[in-house]
Amino acid sequence: MSKTTRLGLNNSGKRVLLVISGILLCLVLTAFGPLFVINNTLLNPDFVTAEVQKFQVAEFFKEAYLKPLPAGDRYAAFINETIEDLRPWLQQEMVKNVSGMEEYVLGNTDNLTISTSLDPVKNAINTTFSKNLSESPPPEFQQLSPENKALAVKQLEAQMAAQVDAIPSVIVPDTGLRDLLDDLREPVKFLRVSYWIAIGAIIALFAAIYFLGRRVKPVARTVGIVVFIAGLLNTALFMSVNDALLAQALSPALPDSIKVWAFGAVQDVFRPLNIYSIAFMIIGFALVIFSIRVKSPLEPVTASK
Repeated sequence: MSKTTRLGLNNSGKRVLLVISGILLCLVLTAFGPLFVINNTLLNPDFVTAEVQKFQVAEFFKEAYLKPLPAGDRYAAFINETIEDLRPWLQQEMVKNVSGMEEYVLGNTDNLTISTSLDPVKNAINTTFSKNLSESPPPEFQQLSPENKALAVKQLEAQMAAQVDAIPSVIVPDTGLRDLLDDLREPVKFLRVSYWIAIGAIIALFAAIYFLGRRVKPVARTVGIVVFIAGLLNTALFMSVNDALLAQALSPALPDSIKVWAFGAVQDVFRPLNIYSIAFMIIGFALVIFSIRVKSPLEPVTASK
């Protein structure tokens, strides 16, 4: 007949509860891997800011505006120089607006303040256009007299200034972006709460296995098997999702600047999951080997008498 413990459980009952606790711990540890990654990457403002800073937005605009131009286009140098002049401003504005959206989605603020003043762009266009026109006037200007040449230059500058004045002074996102960010707030809140619930569940299940096993061998064996399987499952998850996202990042339809950035961003996002999975497999394997090498009969984990 099985021996009954102080809690009213016999050895068979303890083994059943130990197995159930191990299965639950395995499931929670497996689910915790993605939660750990999301909480420490996509929901981490510092991580998001660092990734956004890696995106070369100036190169993106060069691809968008210079690639379609035919070889030798006289406006290519003007466009390239304008984008180069705006490079620091473009990076600054991108980081500022993405950080504002991140803070709003995370619920750190209820005020979504996203706007971009285009005055620096308008000033850069006018200045660079005048400079390029002065240094490299159109070939047809060479036949004009100095007076007529100066008049033609002023007319072109006036035409460009009129087009630049038609550009809005401030860009404000439409309601579609605001609605999208509003829709993301609740799922993000759920993920953040789930992260801490998972940590609490892991601690509780570890404690349950400890008190049900009470001895080194069953505790080490159960925890080792559970942790190893959780690491193995997260490794499979990492490989499948990482490969799928990398394939999307390298899609021929994407501009080269986005491909380069997206490839690195996917690797940065999933690197913690890879480390998490490998560490769990190593720890789990070590615990299983330890449980095998421990001799029986075993002393209780608590050596109080």
